[in-house]
Amino acid sequence: MTKSKNKATKWQSKSTTLTLMALAFLCGYSTALLDVFDSFTGEVESYEVKKIQPLTSTNHEKLDTRLANKNLNEPPESKVKVIPNHTNESFVNPVEAHFQSSDSYDAISMLNKVIILSEMGNYADQGEIAEALDSFKNLLVTSADEQANLIDHMRTLSFESKEFHHIVSILQELPEHQGSLALTSVALELSQNDDIKSQEQFLLLAANLNNNIENPRIQTALADIAIYAEDSEHIVLDALTLLKPFHMDNYEKEQMLTRINNLLATSNTTNRSQLINNALKFSNNEEREHMASQFIDSNYDIETRHEILSGLHTGIVPRSNQIKELLLNIASNQSDPLNQAAQSTLKELFYITYQEYKQIKN
Repeated sequence: MTKSKNKATKWQSKSTTLTLMALAFLCGYSTALLDVFDSFTGEVESYEVKKIQPLTSTNHEKLDTRLANKNLNEPPESKVKVIPNHTNESFVNPVEAHFQSSDSYDAISMLNKVIILSEMGNYADQGEIAEALDSFKNLLVTSADEQANLIDHMRTLSFESKEFHHIVSILQELPEHQGSLALTSVALELSQNDDIKSQEQFLLLAANLNNNIENPRIQTALADIAIYAEDSEHIVLDALTLLKPFHMDNYEKEQMLTRINNLLATSNTTNRSQLINNALKFSNNEEREHMASQFIDSNYDIETRHEILSGLHTGIVPRSNQIKELLLNIASNQSDPLNQAAQSTLKELFYITYQEYKQIKN
């Protein structure tokens, strides 16, 4: 009995000891947790204070130092490729660049501006081109000196250059025929020279004189080239084309026909049709009928024969019975290359009987 009590007492002591030890352990663990929590909370509080603290003069100085050490003009790095275009700051408008280097808006400068704009194509503002042209024309109309300077400049240019053609075109558009009068004056000066270059320039200007082409002095100069020029057949042809027969007497017309017939005897087929057209222009009705009868023949090239048909359609070749018979023969010949054109001409320009109609259809 006593032994049982002693064992119970020992177990109670051990149990109490274990309980106390467990409580001590738990208390220590809780204290440790509290210490950790207090430490973490302190760090958070410290972080939050640092985050929201106001800028002091010292902080400003630090910020200024950091900004000073950074190149603010340097763009951020990017992997996106930037494609330059005409809107970039680096783009230089050629028109603006030209006029920034020029202090005056004289005729030559304004001509250059018009040429630059016209050569820009789709990149040019059409409104800007129109404004530049209007300003240029107004300058030429209001200033005789600037117009004279432009004419002097034109004399130095090759007649094949774009600049020369721009000047001629702009002068043509001046009001009250001012430009045409200026071009006529230059043309008459050139007509005094016998060299091919001067003759070509004269013919180019004469072709752009509008009504001033009928100026008697211009017509006389054209006739002289047509009759006496020996170096170039195309110069003679250009002069013949520009001549007006109603300004010429019969003797002058005979001179033209003699020159044309001489050229026809030696000319290649390329120019033959143009020569025949001019021959018809300077002939009377009887001569035209004779020439038409001659050159409509199948022995001549197709271009020459077509020129006779064109003369019939324009009325320069008389619609005689002789010409009709020749056309009927051509229209009836299926192997003739002019067959279809002859049939159309007969139906459109001549009275044909039913029998004749059947003839050309079979």
